[in-house]
Amino acid sequence: MVTAKPMDSPDPIVSVIIPTYNWSSALRYAIRSVLWQTLGNFELLVVGDGCTDDSAEVVASFGDPRIRWHNLPENSGNQPAPNNAGIAMARGRYIAYLGHDDLWTPDHLARLVKALEETGADLAYSWAELIGADPVKVRIICGITASGEYETGAALVPSGIMHRRAMVADIGPWKDYRTIIAPPDREFMERAARAGKKFTPVKRLTVFKFNACWRAGAYVEKPVHQQADYVRRIEENPDFATDELQAIVESLFEKHPSEFARWNTLPEKAQAGRFVENSRMIRGLEPRALAPTELPSYFPPLCDRLDLGSADSADYLWDGWSGQEAGFRWTDGPEAQLVFGLAKITGLQMRIRCAPLIVPGKLDLQTVTISCNGQEAGQWALKKPAMETHTVRLDSKSLQAQNVITLKLPHATSPIRLSSNSTDIRLLGLRVECIEFQRV
Repeated sequence: MVTAKPMDSPDPIVSVIIPTYNWSSALRYAIRSVLWQTLGNFELLVVGDGCTDDSAEVVASFGDPRIRWHNLPENSGNQPAPNNAGIAMARGRYIAYLGHDDLWTPDHLARLVKALEETGADLAYSWAELIGADPVKVRIICGITASGEYETGAALVPSGIMHRRAMVADIGPWKDYRTIIAPPDREFMERAARAGKKFTPVKRLTVFKFNACWRAGAYVEKPVHQQADYVRRIEENPDFATDELQAIVESLFEKHPSEFARWNTLPEKAQAGRFVENSRMIRGLEPRALAPTELPSYFPPLCDRLDLGSADSADYLWDGWSGQEAGFRWTDGPEAQLVFGLAKITGLQMRIRCAPLIVPGKLDLQTVTISCNGQEAGQWALKKPAMETHTVRLDSKSLQAQNVITLKLPHATSPIRLSSNSTDIRLLGLRVECIEFQRV
């Protein structure tokens, strides 16, 4: 066992702990990624878990007085024992961990220290990229949550966390994996959360983790070609982390093409200028007068049922309808028009199965006024967002050989007005599944 002499300099800001076991070729790259940190006031504690290879010589070869080597007398089988030994040796205000086969970007320590000091949090964590083995590289980002803050069960990796050294006195040391069910790193972080310790995220990619458990036989073959490649690319490219995130985003969308941002589906027919007018209304501008909607030259014969999720309904739907979706269509605008022809004029009962756009507390009502060829036939005040069937009678006196049914929707509005998470600028009123007609 080789141990460097204690440093005579003032206590460092950060104590970095690298637990290691018999993989000196990978350890060499991990140490390099510590030594290139922009925050230089650290000590590096490399703790061998009963190493029997040349790890001590690799550590000594760097000749940096900030590095100390300590080797446990026997192998414990996992990181808790070397981590606890490192914490006992640590002099820094903060503790950071780095897997011996992982890498940091040069700004990792600086960003996490800044986050802890600005927020007063007990633990900071950054984004980490989990990198699979060649030839097919799995890319997964850890440290991102839906809320943007730490959530119980969120996957964090030890190489991405930094905590106050004093926190260990409050929650206790790392636990031997043979005494707990959860992996030790997860158990340690969740124990800190249960103890009420404050977590703060650093929303930057600063960690590259080459999971050994994703590489069969890694501790026998000891591959380091990926670490070597990443070190070279980080050193050559100051924007490497940004470029890597771009590659990850592209890879994710290739695997999940449904997540690509797309324009809203265009309806088969729409009044000219409607889309710009919708955006003008959302922005609070006065609408301009649009050209009158031209009626179709062909009025399809009345049918018993129109399924609006089917392309067959398109001939009957005129102005004010959005594009076909899975089993329905939205009305789009303050009016939606339906057209059909009648060979024999008789009264009709029209049933519409629909659900109004309702957002409790923001939009509690959709009023629907139905007219037939300009004559009002009925009105509904819809307050429930559930799909229901509503009925209106079309009197034979209002029907003609060519008919235009108009649904007036004065409360139609845009989802973008109702939710900060939406980018939909359509003016939606009703989500319609089907329209049925019965002669009376």
